[in-house]
Amino acid sequence: MTWQVYDLFRHTQNNGGGVDLDTPGGNGFKVALLTASYSINQNTDQFWDDISANEITGTDYTALGNVCSSPTFGTPDGAGLITFDAANPAAWIQNTGSAFTDARIAVLLHDTGTASTSRLVCYEDMTSDRSNAAGPFSITFAAAGIFTLPRA
Repeated sequence: MTWQVYDLFRHTQNNGGGVDLDTPGGNGFKVALLTASYSINQNTDQFWDDISANEITGTDYTALGNVCSSPTFGTPDGAGLITFDAANPAAWIQNTGSAFTDARIAVLLHDTGTASTSRLVCYEDMTSDRSNAAGPFSITFAAAGIFTLPRA
């Protein structure tokens, strides 16, 4: 999956008000799932309360998604590239009775416990609705990391 970093997250990270990417505090980083009704605005969406009305519901889906443990913000490599990564969130288990069927967009956020301060980090548009009806549904980050920051 190719994750797109929200502009206001990048701005805040570079303007003194960012999230500690190694030790985020609060409830850490989570991946939440949203429906296709979420109209992505990479430029202005900033906090969970900006988009939470579009979160999916369904048996075996926990509101605000699943935790991504072990976040790491690496040191620059020889070319100056810095990588952010974390463990994949736990899979949402299969549910043949009342599965969710409308997961279209995955959002990585920093969960502070308050929707108006929980920062949106990045998102992935999966281009079609996904479900946990036929089996567990999982999000797998790329082996190279969730996103990288190049030299400016």
